[in-house]
Amino acid sequence: MADDGVTTMTSPERAVPSIARPVALRERFASMDVLRGFALLGILVPNIFMFAFPWVSGENADAMAEAVLIAAPETYMVNDAANALAIDVMGVFFMGKFMFLFATLFGAGVVLFDRKFHTPDVRVPLSRGAGVWYVRCAWLLAIGLVHAFGLWFGDILVWYALAGMAAVWWIRRWRPRTLIIFAIVTYLFGTLVWLGMMAIFDQMIQNGDMPAEQMTGPSPADDIAVYAHGSYLDAVIARIKTLVPWYFIMPFTFFWQITGLMALGIALARLGVYTGQRSAKFYATLALVGIPVGLAITLGVAHFVEGLNSPLSGMYWMAVAQLAGAPLALGYAGLVLLGTRAAVLRPLAAALAAVGRMALTNYLLQTVICTSIFYGHGLGLYGSVQFPLLWFVVGAVWIVNIAFSLLWLSIFRFGPAEWVWRSLTYRRPQPLLRDLLKTAGA
Repeated sequence: MADDGVTTMTSPERAVPSIARPVALRERFASMDVLRGFALLGILVPNIFMFAFPWVSGENADAMAEAVLIAAPETYMVNDAANALAIDVMGVFFMGKFMFLFATLFGAGVVLFDRKFHTPDVRVPLSRGAGVWYVRCAWLLAIGLVHAFGLWFGDILVWYALAGMAAVWWIRRWRPRTLIIFAIVTYLFGTLVWLGMMAIFDQMIQNGDMPAEQMTGPSPADDIAVYAHGSYLDAVIARIKTLVPWYFIMPFTFFWQITGLMALGIALARLGVYTGQRSAKFYATLALVGIPVGLAITLGVAHFVEGLNSPLSGMYWMAVAQLAGAPLALGYAGLVLLGTRAAVLRPLAAALAAVGRMALTNYLLQTVICTSIFYGHGLGLYGSVQFPLLWFVVGAVWIVNIAFSLLWLSIFRFGPAEWVWRSLTYRRPQPLLRDLLKTAGA
């Protein structure tokens, strides 16, 4: 039959599932929601540096001290020890690891989404459901562009949407082994191109053919003038100047890395890893091997990058931190998925699952809260809040994410941003209120 979105009968007993609806709560894998919530909260740690300070200030404590001197000279008291420790903790334990989890989980979500179009014993053409998928990604792209230019230049949604539209839908039923090979090749391609471009730019800077600021962005003084003291319009203009050059570079680098991570996520879901279907022994082994091996590799690569003494060392680290930390990220996943089986941790798992079910809402909420604290159209504290106080900001945002998610989902089926996204995708308002009389949910 034509791919018209109508249930297609392939035998008297079996039918292809209806596609014109979101995934129901009872069809979700709770383990994926828990892991997504964990990743969403963890990704705030590297992001807080970009919310609160000029980009280059996150490279070392001296750069942070310079920013504080510019932003708040009247109260210039720098906690170098706390700032240096925070930079090390962020780089080793967080940088790239939680983005790895977040991106692979987006890919894993394709497997769940695909269940609307076929069941394991009823195969249908790959094209079935493509229209809904592309509408979904197009709206995510629109949300990402508004987020990137209107709120914060560190947006990731644009690249999730573009990677989703490029290949993810068409590879979703490949064998896990093929997906893993594709993921490794694709990811390494993007990483090598990125490193090659950075090496060329690095040489140009050393030869005096290009100023370092052209790659590292505006000076801390200029950034602080815009984001701490400028108007909302000033910040939008600054984001345009920052993002447009990067949008010409990232299709050749970051786009391929994200595509590779999504392919890996599909494989991990198909293998039952992210869906919580493997044994406790498997997850324990993943944690016990992945965490120490990942830490050792991360520390070794970080030491090597630091020894380059390059003005672009921060960008080199951004290119390889995720790859070096892949075992650590998988170790985190093993630890979290093992923890979901412990009765004593069920309240924590429920809280993380609520955050994960509202990942888009909570991601945007983190931006709204942090820009309201640090940008000039809010409290204007950009560049002046150091560690350890910044850890309290991170903790406070986490508490808001968790409390808001639990409260909202006690009444509604979706987070507010998820409801808008689903309604736009399916071209009609989706039922929002839960049926509180049905414990299984809708």
